[in-house]
Amino acid sequence: MPRPASSTNQREPAQRRSWLGPLAVAVLLTLLPALVSLLAGDGAWLAHHASEIPIRMWGLELYPEIGILGGLIDTVGHPFPGLLANPDPLSTAVYALLRTALVPAPAYDLLVLGALAANAAAAFFLARDQVRDDLAAVTAAVGLGTAPIVLSYAVSSAITDLLHLWPFILAILFSLRALRRPGWTNAVLAGLLASLGAVASTYNFVVLSAALFPLVVGLPWARSERWTPEPDPRATATRWQWLRTAAFMLLVLLPLVGGYYLWVEATLADPSSHLAPETVFDVRHQYPFTDLFPVTEGYVSVLIDYLGLSTPLLFLRGDASRYVVVVTPGLAVLALAILGLVARWNRKRTVLLWLSVAAFAALASTGPYGALGETTHLPWPANPTWLLAFYALPGGRMVLEPFRYAFLVPIALVVPVACGAHALVRRLGPWMGWLLPVLVVAQATLLSPLPFPLPTARLEVSPAYALLDEVLGPGALVELPYWDGGSRRFTRMHFMNQRVHQRSIMDDVAGFLPRYLDQNPLIATAVWSEGPRDGQENQPRWPTQPGVEALARDGFAGIVIDPAGYRSPRELEQTLCVLAVLGEPVRLEDRLVIPVPGVTHPVDGSQPSRPDASRDPADTSGRSSTRAP
Repeated sequence: MPRPASSTNQREPAQRRSWLGPLAVAVLLTLLPALVSLLAGDGAWLAHHASEIPIRMWGLELYPEIGILGGLIDTVGHPFPGLLANPDPLSTAVYALLRTALVPAPAYDLLVLGALAANAAAAFFLARDQVRDDLAAVTAAVGLGTAPIVLSYAVSSAITDLLHLWPFILAILFSLRALRRPGWTNAVLAGLLASLGAVASTYNFVVLSAALFPLVVGLPWARSERWTPEPDPRATATRWQWLRTAAFMLLVLLPLVGGYYLWVEATLADPSSHLAPETVFDVRHQYPFTDLFPVTEGYVSVLIDYLGLSTPLLFLRGDASRYVVVVTPGLAVLALAILGLVARWNRKRTVLLWLSVAAFAALASTGPYGALGETTHLPWPANPTWLLAFYALPGGRMVLEPFRYAFLVPIALVVPVACGAHALVRRLGPWMGWLLPVLVVAQATLLSPLPFPLPTARLEVSPAYALLDEVLGPGALVELPYWDGGSRRFTRMHFMNQRVHQRSIMDDVAGFLPRYLDQNPLIATAVWSEGPRDGQENQPRWPTQPGVEALARDGFAGIVIDPAGYRSPRELEQTLCVLAVLGEPVRLEDRLVIPVPGVTHPVDGSQPSRPDASRDPADTSGRSSTRAP
């Protein structure tokens, strides 16, 4: 006998809410490693102390003042003000909202946690759509949410724009729905989310677009299965749906993404741009791609690393920050993905399609020489997957680090992992659905090369920077040492300091030597006097006297030196000897300050206004004088 309509209607809300519990568990397990690190660590920021976190915080604080998408910046790269596009506008907008109620560190950490939660939720809904099993979707969501490549490079290395995978995952979800279900709403949502992803992270948009190569071949092949490993009773795929999906996605995607890229291109093409086109072109890879030879640290991944059998990888990229990179998705995730293929062999085309995307991305991440192991690679640059992405993918030449293609691997494994978990839950019972995600988290954090607890940083700005007006007149600063402990990494804390003293600094925001070194031989000599790097005992020397007058003429008020930043007293002495032509340094707290001759400096009884010295140095909320163009 059919149930009364009222009884059916009473059950519908409960059925719709059935996924809320599993979703909450998936998000909680995804956030668990980060929360444990914040509680157990001695730092306030969820990032490696030698990562990009100082400059990331500088940008998150600055861009809301000049425009979320970027604008005119005169606080860095002095004396060369210019336009700069914001590489992370979505994080900036979210961070600005959080800063209305929180101080910098909690606001940043909440931004990271929110992005991780959004990634897990997006993966949950994609897996749920494909296998229609809430418990299996939990395992798939946690597998992506705790993927070591995300927790290592995006979180620990503070590359926050790469955290935003969720718009792309949801775009995939609605694209697949649009291909197998009537109507145009899913296609429009897919276009909107893909556009949001493109604005949130240009790099992710380019890197994840590499999936198009296996998809172009595989989607028609899997059409007979309606592109889902579990039959969808509402699937009515027709040729018109293909055309309708493509038309509505492009109708949304082209104007939004095109408009954003026109802004970025206009910013780069501006004569004052902090990232001039010729500068960008100079660091792009060219045949025979010597910078991408497998022995080069930090650029390519080794295919065997996907098994997670190596030690934690701490890449040191030349002339940049220290990056933590772990590419393995975890053995538990890989095992579930393979089980998913075996279990759904009767609908193997769809699962194979996802696995082919993962394989393509993993091979592309090994660079042009296709590094299979530390000493096993092709003798010439002939890796077809990377070459296809480099030459045929729009924007492919902009991807400096091939290992970034590893971000596509955990996304492509969401559906195969969900299939594997679904098979175990169906055979062994619901308890397996709750156990599997716990095992995935434990394997990723405790048994993979991912450093755990995740690194945390405490960005302590010296109180001297709030007192500079006591010894210096108006003008910009040169901060030394420029190199971090004699390495080839730049000292990124200069950007964090700038948010406190609010003066312009010489450092350029890009990962290159400051342009001012070409203008001032005194400062160039001081930078290179900090000690040998890479075994080079003889660094270049230039005449220094012309640089003294140039400092005042170019608007510099003084030089601030951190004695503790040098590897040895001898290196500090070398720098002081070079700068002796400027006069004796003044001790200010834990810094040495050398005023520039020719600049009006404070005298006893007449001190200029200065920032509030009582403010917490770690609070970077001080307002800059930078204005939008």
